[in-house]
Amino acid sequence: MAKRVEALPHGLMDILFIVLIVVLGIFSLRFSWWKPQRKGIPVLLYHNITDELYSDSDRKKMNISILQFRKQLRFLQEQGYRSITFKSVVYQEGLPSKPVIITFDDGYKGCIDNAMQILNEFGFKGILFVPANLFNNKTKIKGLLFDVMNNDALVWWSRDGNEVGSHGLQHKNFLNLKKEEKIKELKDSRKILEDIIQESVVSFSFPYGRFTEEDIDLALEAGYRFVCIIKRKIADYTLTNPVPRVYIRGDDTMLDFYFNITRGASRV
Repeated sequence: MAKRVEALPHGLMDILFIVLIVVLGIFSLRFSWWKPQRKGIPVLLYHNITDELYSDSDRKKMNISILQFRKQLRFLQEQGYRSITFKSVVYQEGLPSKPVIITFDDGYKGCIDNAMQILNEFGFKGILFVPANLFNNKTKIKGLLFDVMNNDALVWWSRDGNEVGSHGLQHKNFLNLKKEEKIKELKDSRKILEDIIQESVVSFSFPYGRFTEEDIDLALEAGYRFVCIIKRKIADYTLTNPVPRVYIRGDDTMLDFYFNITRGASRV
């Protein structure tokens, strides 16, 4: 005869139910699992791929470890994602069934030293948004000193099949610029970069993610086909401007990454 399984006391069941509700509530305050999955193109925003350790919070968020980046790209590959670039869209190469766009802001050396090799390892290509006048060795952004690419590295990045986009001339906040200064940032940076890589530059991203609606128009008038912003949203399949990008942080977990690529946000 089968042994009878005793039911849990009613009071204990109530306690377990309360604990479950509390845990679910805490989980919901941290992760946006309850948001519906979105169809479209996840456009990911990275900064630096490096194992260098920093104590300041800004660089901790911007730096993705080499291992973490490799795990994320492996996950994308296993889930059937294939990378595209804005230039491939311009040239009407067609979209894969699960497209993803991988972008990097500022031109840190970690992108050429570490990210490019890992991108190639998984068959992906990336888009690098660089401030045209802040090249070679080191530069200051938000008062912090960073190692950045030189011109030769930028050419190498481009020749490897990746895309180069503009991030302005000197990484200036567009909200603090006059109209003529904005136009100069947009036009001059595009020309400088095109002269370096000997290819057309079709995309732009705003430094610090700060812009006005007029700035979008100015960028399009300057000849850019795609204008990128920072926004927790999946881009539509037509990549309507401005194109939203999801910020991938150094303190993100793989669960964060899953929610980012399927919902456009992981954090509430």
